[in-house]
Amino acid sequence: MADLIKVKNMTGVFFYEHTSKRYRGKPDRTFYIRYKINNTRKKEKIGSLSEGYSAAYASQVRAERIRQMRSNNLPSAITGTDITLNDAWEKFRDTHLVLSKNGETVATEENRYDKHIKPRFGHILLSNIKPFDLEELKAEMLQKYAPATVTHVLGQIRRIYNKHIEWELWNGTPPTKNISMPKGDNERYRYLTLDEANQLLDALHPTLQDNGGYTGSLQTYTMTLMGLHTGMRFGEIATLRGEHVNMDEGFIRAVMTKNYKGRTLYMTTQLREALEKWPIQNGHLVFPGRKGEPMKRISRAYPRAVERIGFNKDVTDDRDKVVFHTLRHTYASWMAIEGVSLYSIADLLGHSSLDMVKRYAHLCPDSYRQAVTQFEKYINRH
Repeated sequence: MADLIKVKNMTGVFFYEHTSKRYRGKPDRTFYIRYKINNTRKKEKIGSLSEGYSAAYASQVRAERIRQMRSNNLPSAITGTDITLNDAWEKFRDTHLVLSKNGETVATEENRYDKHIKPRFGHILLSNIKPFDLEELKAEMLQKYAPATVTHVLGQIRRIYNKHIEWELWNGTPPTKNISMPKGDNERYRYLTLDEANQLLDALHPTLQDNGGYTGSLQTYTMTLMGLHTGMRFGEIATLRGEHVNMDEGFIRAVMTKNYKGRTLYMTTQLREALEKWPIQNGHLVFPGRKGEPMKRISRAYPRAVERIGFNKDVTDDRDKVVFHTLRHTYASWMAIEGVSLYSIADLLGHSSLDMVKRYAHLCPDSYRQAVTQFEKYINRH
């Protein structure tokens, strides 16, 4: 490259004039700035006229670098302390996710990172991932996935950056800062009728076959019954310990919840009878995995039972498929059908606002009719 030419009247701003590349009829210019970091001269490329950059902008960047240097706040890309997204993810996972989230959440985020983020950005330095890179990712994913899935991916990248800024391990502007999150309906509305729920429970209950073998799984049956009769998330059930189950008073304490707020859930007679036959010990998981650790996902016995019944036959939209989370929606839907208030449903499900349970409003029209009737009685009295 030819020697840099100093811009007149602008300290530390230089440009390189191209011999062949032109912009608006004149040779294109690429601007650079120079400054010192700990007595070491630093040269930083800003950009070209054809890319929308100017000498004035370069001068502003240099002034900002001097300000950042004086406040010990230079971006990691400038100070040489940049790290790859893979390194940042591992620290985020081990220091934040594993210590503050339940096993289901950790597994979900690990799978999302490995599938959507790592192959594309894992090897790239944090400072080298640009907003346009994420816009391209968003556009490509929206052709295959629901908007909420894309939002989860972008949100995970954003959290990795923000945590490293919070921990003062990285300094710079996250590429997600001005990325708009796609919006769409990704909520599940599918719930089981009472007959369907009984079909599922029957399919899961261990049954002796003519060949001497068994179908079903007593543990999966009991976990399914708990999901149907309490609305607990899978992760809450999988991390349930003996001391969280009070058989004398007939209630369960959900402790490892998504929003860190515990809640009390009361057993139905059917659930209580099932748990009385189940080995429950303080200090031990109620439903341990094969190695004694919390299960990360429901046993294969569940999807096999769903398949045998045919709930998901010819269903192409994932939102309409019966999965373990369907049990939670079933619990809430049955409550709504019986006229339980949305506020009470939100409280039982562990939601901090009514927004998440508004989807059940259409199931309790009688409650709204009754409310209007009560309102009319009030105005007619005055």
